[in-house]
Order: sequence, then structure tokens, then C-alpha cells
Amino acid sequence: VGPHIHELLKPFQSDGSGITVIEDLQPACTVPHEHIMPISQMVAEVVMNAFKNARSDQKGIVRAGCYKNDRGALVIEVSDNGGGLPETFDPQTDGGIGFHLLRALNKKLNASMEFESDGSGLCFRLTLPGC
Repeated sequence: VGPHIHELLKPFQSDGSGITVIEDLQPACTVPHEHIMPISQMVAEVVMNAFKNARSDQKGIVRAGCYKNDRGALVIEVSDNGGGLPETFDPQTDGGIGFHLLRALNKKLNASMEFESDGSGLCFRLTLPGC
């Protein structure tokens, strides 16, 4: 899935926004063919939101990576240095169409989806066991 994420990020790397995109896509990031489209949609949604909500008071950075964790699960992470989610925001129930899309695709993948947010950014983590 690494090459697909790389291709997905290409337009963002030269869009003139001044936001830096950093990739760390390990070669072991393989998934069943039917997982590529939902993962790509999820990554695209998170990256677009990172660009949309980038802070204007500092240079924006978006990081995208994938790796195998110590339990053999595939982990895909997208993080940014923006403002993060509002303090009372619950990613499991709140949000608009983008969060509804993320939750539906996550369910389809039978994966786990996490958000770590603070005033210095947001990290989206998708974990696919057994990939």
C-alpha cells in the first residue's frame, strides 16, 4: 500500500501551500488488494483535512507513514502540526461526512482507528491486524 500512499501524496507535495509532506513508507506495508481503495480513501480524507486545517502561524508539516508493529499488524499513520481536534470532540461519534466516511471504511476493513490530538497537532492511526 506504500506506493499507493506515495502516489496519493504527490499532488500535495507541490501544491504551493508551503506545507511540507514527509513520507516514511516501509516496504513491508502490504495489504490484500481489496483493502487498497478503502485505505487510500481514508488517507486522502485525513491528508485533505490536515491541509484544510493547517495553522497559519507556523510552517505546516504533514507526515505519512506505514510500518509493521511488534504484533505483525500493519500501521498507517498520518500526523500534522496543526491545532488538533477540539477538546470535547469524540472521533467515534462526532464530526461531519468525513468522519462518517472514516468510521464506515474502518468498519469495512475490520481495523482499529485512533486519533491523538493536542494543541500541537493531530495523529491519525489505522491498525490492520494480520496484514
